[in-house]
Amino acid sequence: MILRIFAVLAALLMVAGPAHAEVYKYYDSNGNLVLSDSLPKDSTAAAKAEKVQERPVMTLPALGPDKGRYSAEDEVKKKAEGVKYVVVIQSPAAEATFQRGDEAIPVAYSVTPSLQAGDKLEVLFDGAAADGEISQLSSASLDRGSHTLTVRVLNDKGKELASASSVFYIQQTSKLGPTAPKPAPKPGK
Repeated sequence: MILRIFAVLAALLMVAGPAHAEVYKYYDSNGNLVLSDSLPKDSTAAAKAEKVQERPVMTLPALGPDKGRYSAEDEVKKKAEGVKYVVVIQSPAAEATFQRGDEAIPVAYSVTPSLQAGDKLEVLFDGAAADGEISQLSSASLDRGSHTLTVRVLNDKGKELASASSVFYIQQTSKLGPTAPKPAPKPGK
C-alpha cells in the first residue's frame, strides 16, 4: 500500500512542471534596487516595477569516467599523430639586404612547442646542413646574390615535421661605381 502511494506521488511530481515565481525589479523610496518575488505594497512603486526576464542557465555536462584522464595510450597516439610545430625565423628577415663585408648577420629562430624526445632541429644554409648552431653569418665570407636559411624539425626517422625559410641578399659595391673607394695617390707624383 505504501509503495503504491509513493508511486502515485512520484508520478504526480513528474507531471507537475518546475515551480518558479515571477521576479520583479523596482527602486524603493531611497533609490535602492529591489528584486522580489512580489510586487511592492505602494501602488506607485508597483506601477513602475518591471518583470525580470528569465534567461536559460548555462550548464556543462559532467565528464564521464574515462574523460579527463591521460594515459600511456594517449601518449602513443600523440606521438603517432606528431606534434604540430611552428618554426619562425626572426633574423635574417625575408628579403633583407646586407652589404658584403660591412657587418655580421645575426641568425635567430624559434620553434614552438619545445622539441619532443626523438625530434631534432636541422639548420640549412644555401641547402647544405650547417655544422652545429649558427648565431651569426659573416657577410664578408658570402658571395653577392641571394642566400637561403632554412630551419627544419625532423622526427627520429628523418621525416620533416615543420620548416621555415628566409631568403636574403648580399650586395657588393662595384669597384667601378661612384661609391667605390678612391685609390691612394702614388708617392712622388
